[in-house]
Amino acid sequence: MNKKNTNPAESNTSYLRFRMFQFMWLVFILFHMAISSPGWSSVGNAFLNPSSYIFLFANILVIVFSLLSLFRPGNMFYFISALAFLTVVKIDALPSIPNHIVLTLIIHFTLFLSLILYWDTSLKIKERIGRWFDKTAPYLRVELLILYFFVVLHKINYDFFNPAVSCASELYADIAAFYPFFPQGQWIDQVIIFFTFLPELIIPVLLIIPSTRVLGVILGMLFHFMLSLHPNLYILSFTAEIFALYILFLPGKLIVEITEILQQKINRINIKRLAAGVSVFSLLMIAAYASMNVLVRGGFSVTMLKEDLPDFFLVTWIIWGLILITGVLIFFRNYLISASVETVPFFSLSWSPLLIFLLLAVFNGMNPYIGLKTTTNFAMFSNLKVDGAENNHMFISSAFQVADLQNDTVTLLETNHTYLQDYIEWNERITYFELSRFLFENRSEDIEVIFQRKGELYVINLAQHQADDFLESSWIARKMLAFRGVPQEGPTPCQW
Repeated sequence: MNKKNTNPAESNTSYLRFRMFQFMWLVFILFHMAISSPGWSSVGNAFLNPSSYIFLFANILVIVFSLLSLFRPGNMFYFISALAFLTVVKIDALPSIPNHIVLTLIIHFTLFLSLILYWDTSLKIKERIGRWFDKTAPYLRVELLILYFFVVLHKINYDFFNPAVSCASELYADIAAFYPFFPQGQWIDQVIIFFTFLPELIIPVLLIIPSTRVLGVILGMLFHFMLSLHPNLYILSFTAEIFALYILFLPGKLIVEITEILQQKINRINIKRLAAGVSVFSLLMIAAYASMNVLVRGGFSVTMLKEDLPDFFLVTWIIWGLILITGVLIFFRNYLISASVETVPFFSLSWSPLLIFLLLAVFNGMNPYIGLKTTTNFAMFSNLKVDGAENNHMFISSAFQVADLQNDTVTLLETNHTYLQDYIEWNERITYFELSRFLFENRSEDIEVIFQRKGELYVINLAQHQADDFLESSWIARKMLAFRGVPQEGPTPCQW
């Protein structure tokens, strides 16, 4: 595009918005890498494990380039490298990735393609970034709204609104057990279901309406921060991602105002004194932690440190979250309900190749209803079950299913492997897709399993059978699809 079509004011606001988004996205990446380190720091085929030492090294590079980008935010190479390596390692880990990382991958591919489409080297760097992000941000906004749409849609099922098994009740019970000052009791279960479903329904609506976007951001931050107090740290990771995406919905005038205030505060900071203070504080905290372990546990070891890391990450997140929310309440108080006059439309989409990623996000959310994967489809903690006659959704039937993978389940009867034994103990069926994938991926082990499929009895011993003999799925299918266990009877329990 010609330079004369680039408005300097618009470009500057978009540039500042990108810088804020860049910072918050890097914070999300670092929190995610920290809490998921037990998975990606060892090679294997478990959750988030890299498939080889090459990908393990790539995980380390994610952290390296993220830190470099934080300290040198003006260097786009560092930022794009952090995103590229994170994308590579998460693709390698498929399908064993957290639900929200699917959205992360979609966002990264949107950014990569938009760089090819809209990166104008004829402009100065700030104008270049501003123009590029002007064109890209609308797609990122819609991708987040698509996520919210399916999160709400998946929860419209009978089991989510059943206090006895609802994920809302179960997650709150876990939080209340972790923080004793939260009220507990049967009376609160129905209330919690209501106050889980309603915000997820309202937040995207507030984000769409120009005059209520700031209110939507505040409500969203408070709601997701409360969820992030759960001991499952991947909810924390999801919240950090949501916080970064909320930057895209702030009015341009507010973006400029925040930047000016922060710049004034930063200019007053003595970097040397700050670094010295942080160093001293860190040393004191390390000394206090070591002393506490010696006094309470009678010693200090690396094993203890590993055991305490999740709590350390959660405490760090709580401090960071409270700082952010306090800042938001201070900075945003004059913008709660205000007419947002934007020079660039927030949802200005064109016939761009970027539309393919919006369609991909929609397709991902539709997967359970067309008979494909039942996890990593934005159905996190929804109690959704849509296979065959046991569909629990309130208005979407199983008639739309074009694939039979969900319905092709087997009942495990006997096995010598602990992973498969869990299905028997939990009284769950497993899809044949998942069973054959597991046996194929663990074909070097001496696994025995007896199961019933479509009324017939099967006995498999990997010492006597080739794993390929009963494998019906392709490599790409095993990479992209994953299925939860299916309860033999009764309501659908809460699953991630």
